[in-house]
Amino acid sequence: MPYRLIAIKADERRWWEETGDWLGPLDAAVDLNKRLQTWRMKPLDPGIPFLVSWGRLVGGNFIGVHRAVAVFRSPQTGALHVSAMGGAAYRFMRTGVNGLVIIGKFNKPTLILIGSKAGKLSVEFQEVDLDRLWGYGGRTGIESAKQFLLDNYWDFIYEHKARPIVTGPGAASTIMGAIASYEVDYAKKAYKLGAEDFAARAGGGSALVRGHNVAAMLLGGDSEVGGPKMGDIDKIFIQKLGKTYIQVLNEKTIKYRFDPQLGTGGTFGVNYVHYRELIPMFNFQSIYLPLEERRKWSDAAIEHFWKPFQEEAFVKSRSWYNCGEPCPVVCKKVWRGKKIDYEPLNAVGPYIGVFTLGSAVKVADMVDNYGLDTIEVGYDLGLAFEAVDRGLIEPEEAGLSGRPVMNPLVYDVSSSELNASLAEEGVRSLMSGVGLLGRIGAIGLRRAAEEAGVVDYAVYVPLGDSNYMTPNYYWAPGMVAPIYMLGRYWTNYNPTFMDPVDFAKSVYSRALMELMIDEAGACRFHRGWLEPTLKEVYGLVGVDVDVDKFAAAVYREFADYAQKAGSTPRFWESKRTRDMVTTMASELGAKDWAGKDPLEWYEKFKTAFDGLVYGGPNR
Repeated sequence: MPYRLIAIKADERRWWEETGDWLGPLDAAVDLNKRLQTWRMKPLDPGIPFLVSWGRLVGGNFIGVHRAVAVFRSPQTGALHVSAMGGAAYRFMRTGVNGLVIIGKFNKPTLILIGSKAGKLSVEFQEVDLDRLWGYGGRTGIESAKQFLLDNYWDFIYEHKARPIVTGPGAASTIMGAIASYEVDYAKKAYKLGAEDFAARAGGGSALVRGHNVAAMLLGGDSEVGGPKMGDIDKIFIQKLGKTYIQVLNEKTIKYRFDPQLGTGGTFGVNYVHYRELIPMFNFQSIYLPLEERRKWSDAAIEHFWKPFQEEAFVKSRSWYNCGEPCPVVCKKVWRGKKIDYEPLNAVGPYIGVFTLGSAVKVADMVDNYGLDTIEVGYDLGLAFEAVDRGLIEPEEAGLSGRPVMNPLVYDVSSSELNASLAEEGVRSLMSGVGLLGRIGAIGLRRAAEEAGVVDYAVYVPLGDSNYMTPNYYWAPGMVAPIYMLGRYWTNYNPTFMDPVDFAKSVYSRALMELMIDEAGACRFHRGWLEPTLKEVYGLVGVDVDVDKFAAAVYREFADYAQKAGSTPRFWESKRTRDMVTTMASELGAKDWAGKDPLEWYEKFKTAFDGLVYGGPNR
């Protein structure tokens, strides 16, 4: 069956159906960008397609395959980026198509409504005032936009069982705006607790609002979407893995639901007790501390950050929810009404010297409501905090009114309230263009750090002359390695250190499989059952694909695009980023590399990795 996209020509306010023999979102986006030669354009050019679509496994008995995948030209990386929202396609698929793509820019900020009734598609464009959208009914930001949609578009939402995509004011004023989606409780005219997700990395919201003038969308319908029978699914799993589908699923998702060995679950619950002294803290200054000191701060994080969550989300009650599709993993762990995940909470928690969960949640709420990428904001605040703490710049130059405490040798947990308060202030500065943080919001961490002379304390991977990406919160060389999709898990992100050639092989292998997970619109938490059965699973929906060849070819297209756009990885400019790698070598006793100039390791890795990318199948 052809892959069907609603193509929207925003500047002409018209739409049509675009079909192709694409497997899923990634190869569709690559093909469209290739045809339009969008690498010749600037990242926020309206001529660059913004795609939101889903995989071919939706609608049947497969669980965890209903992510809506966004592919766009990132204003941060300068290249194509992939981001996804869990559960959103469970509603979006009822439009009867496989996704949508927006080209051009509406004259005024616009809300797109896509519905399907009795097999007939409807696409509407309605202008919306951003001040009203983000300042409605006494609310602000995304919380305002959510209520605005419920109050003003309830008839459409209810009739089509539609789910929104929304942006916040951060998408209009920074390069790190996110897009978010929330599951609606149609019986209560409200949003379901915990059933939400952000596609936040690399500025997709900024590309949508600033590039296309799209502020929000509503998608739904009544189209029937079928899939394989459970008996056929079980047959594959019994043949390959010796157990039924649900048995394998439950085994492979235990970390994200509840791990009885650890007595906790979800990324937040598991990571603090699993990684412990390897958790990045204090703007990655933790990597310089001896093991005993890192254990001290790990213990503090567990006592003041993890235990309150554990007590309320696992001991007193089980406030676990899913993302909007009926999934037994219920990975959304909620604490006092807030969905708690490891990376965003670590970003505005221990990473910036905030060890009390309640204080970090306040900052996270503010960042979410502005519609910003919390992972990115953590690095921005971390740099500003450390630069002020070291006396490299004055507080007002950073966009702060006081001095945070960021030196782990003098820090006390009681400083959490001060740092959290300054973090809220810093986020407002980032939004309003004040100081270093305001420059970061406008032009990004790399260029702003260069202007302020504090590059060595920033953590990022340089891409081309001026672009960059910040890593996920793992002390792992794979997170800053010179690869072509950063800020995601398309890598080996284990805290390990290997010979660069062997490491390149492991990173490439993981990159291809993670690419295929995104191509399927699948949740990473379900990768354990999907990866070993991917070819057979596609066969059940009538698709014959050579997984390895296909993944290698699409990854190569992402690399080619980055090359043509002038946004390929360069050697780490920042000392802190270089030290992330060298300290891991020392931590693990890699005698051949500990204490050596990381340039040699970098160049050998890059040569080996590029050899795999450009010497693999179909080349």
